[in-house]
Amino acid sequence: MKRTLTIRCLAVGLVCLAISGLNAGSASALGRVSHHHTVVTASGTWVDPGPTITSVTPAGDKYQVDMTGGTTSTGDFTGVSTYTLSVIFDPALNTLIGCARETYAATLAGRGSGHVTFAERVRVNADGSEVVTGYIVAGDGVFRDARGLAVFRGTTDPTGPNPSTGSYQMLIELAQP
Repeated sequence: MKRTLTIRCLAVGLVCLAISGLNAGSASALGRVSHHHTVVTASGTWVDPGPTITSVTPAGDKYQVDMTGGTTSTGDFTGVSTYTLSVIFDPALNTLIGCARETYAATLAGRGSGHVTFAERVRVNADGSEVVTGYIVAGDGVFRDARGLAVFRGTTDPTGPNPSTGSYQMLIELAQP
């Protein structure tokens, strides 16, 4: 199971890097990429007090659930976000799979601050484990013309009273000013 998840995450990561135009082999040992870009990594933790459900629509034996919410991150990428999320809930498996769009007002350690928007793929398993993988689709400030990938891993309380928490890792290609 862990090997399959790792392979899937690696595949999603490589696809997102390809889509964003960042060649996995293009970074040198100095963290520099052609065209005056710098590749940085970021890691830390996040907490999400839980989304607000805005609609539930039957979809056969499953349900489409639309939600809004926000996340707070600490570490190398410190900030707060708002998101919209649309998932398919499978009550037989007690899983959620869907897509989100999340915008952070954030500071990237040693680099500056700005807003950055991720297009995300979300999966929450029956045991409460979750993985959110996103790629950058827009940004301003330090994130202007940025490209990259973020992976948020964590747990959510399936019963609801506790927040979701976890860690993140990011690979971001920043344009030089």
